[in-house]
Parts: sequence; structure tokens; C-alpha cells
Amino acid sequence: MSEELRTWHINLNGQVQGVGFRPFVFGLAHEFQINGWVNNAYDGLHIEFNADNELAREFLRRVLADAPKLSHIQTHSLLRLPDVVYTGFQIIESRADEHPKLGISADFALCQRCAEEITDAENRRYQYAFTTCTQCGPRYSIIDSLPYDRQNTAMNPFWMCDECTSEYDDPTNRRHF
Repeated sequence: MSEELRTWHINLNGQVQGVGFRPFVFGLAHEFQINGWVNNAYDGLHIEFNADNELAREFLRRVLADAPKLSHIQTHSLLRLPDVVYTGFQIIESRADEHPKLGISADFALCQRCAEEITDAENRRYQYAFTTCTQCGPRYSIIDSLPYDRQNTAMNPFWMCDECTSEYDDPTNRRHF
């Protein structure tokens, strides 16, 4: 690892799951050209990454300043870790190895973009009653356990078509969870 690059860890706690935080961090990491990972855990959201001191602080500043509008960060920390070299940035599997210590997101009304889709006769979601994205839709009413991942919700048994799966698996898509 270069003399300048270090390994950093950010932990965010509060209403940080089920609000599009992981795809937001993924996009921001690509903007900053940072390597590492992000995931959900029992105590919030975790980000581990390589950066020099100045870039690490600027990245944290942007995470806090530009956080998804449905999030509410109660606490945050930035810690220096022993150096690990990461290649690329990824959303990794959530950890659920302890009792949850974070807030559950409320259900949110349909956002403007989804409302436009269900009224557009040319859109594949035309009149589809269950249209949602990371900025709207049920959270509290469908969650079974934390961390907030599809397999921990009432949506788990439902199959997604190939197009929906593609959106769900794409961290740059607003429907990525």
C-alpha cells in the first residue's frame, strides 16, 4: 500500500437501512475513485475503504452532507484501521451477528418518479400497484428482521422477473436494495 493511502472505517447509526444508503455510498465511492466496501450490520451501516487522510475526511463529509433524503444519521465515526488493499468498490453481504441497535424506517408514500411511471402507458410499470424504489414504498410494514435486506422482508418469497432482478442487482439503479 502506498505511503499516502490508508484504510479507513466509517460507521453510521440511525435510520440508515432501507433508504438507499448502500447504493448512494457505492456511487459516491466511484465518484471519489475509492476502493473498499459498504454493508448493513446490526449496528447500522459500515464503510471500509482506502484513501489518504484528506480524501477520507472529504468522503465522510460528503456521505454526511449528501446522505439519502429518507435517512437520519444519529451517530457516525471515522476510524483508521490496519492497512488492507482493496481493488474496486462493492456492496458486500450484510452482517446480522448481534442484536440490532438501529432504527427501522417508516413506510414512505409513492415518490414522484414512481408515480410518473405508473401513469405512463408506455412504461412497463403502468398501473402496477406495487411500484417502489429506494425513495418510496413500504419499510416498517414488511420487515421481519434487521438488517434491512430483501430476504428479511415479506418480499422474500416473491420471484422477480429478469428486468426487475437486473435493476435490483445494479448499485447504480434507484431500485437497487
